[in-house]
Amino acid sequence: MDPLLAGSALLVGGLVAGFAQIASWRDRLTLTQDSEPKGKAAKRDSLDESVAHILVAIYAATLLTILLAVDANVLAMYVPAKDEVPMLGRGLSSSTIALSSYLLFLMFLVLANLWSAYSDSNEVPRRMGGAD
Repeated sequence: MDPLLAGSALLVGGLVAGFAQIASWRDRLTLTQDSEPKGKAAKRDSLDESVAHILVAIYAATLLTILLAVDANVLAMYVPAKDEVPMLGRGLSSSTIALSSYLLFLMFLVLANLWSAYSDSNEVPRRMGGAD
C-alpha cells in the first residue's frame, strides 16, 4: 500500500507541474496571437480543455492520496488479525479502484488534447499522425 500512496502523491506533484507548463504555453500562445491571428482559437481551446482536465485530475489524485492513506490504516487494523475486513475497508478499496480508473481515463483525454494542440501548432504532417 505504501508504494501506491507514494505514487499517488507523486502524481499530484506531476500534475501540478503539468498544469504550470500548459498555462505557460497558453500564455505564450496568447502573446503571439497578434502576429499570427489565424488558426489560434482551436489551439487555445485545446490547451484550455487540457488545463481543465488537469485541474480535475489534481483534485482526483489528491482525493486518491487521502483515500489510500485512510484505506491503508483501516486495512492495517484488520488484516494482521485475520479479521474480516469491514464494509468501510471494502468501500474505501472500491473507491480507490474507481478513482484510479477515472484518473487513467483523464490522462488519455489530456494526452489526446495535448497531441492535437502540438500537431496543430507545429504543422505535423498527416503521415506522422498530424492533422495537416
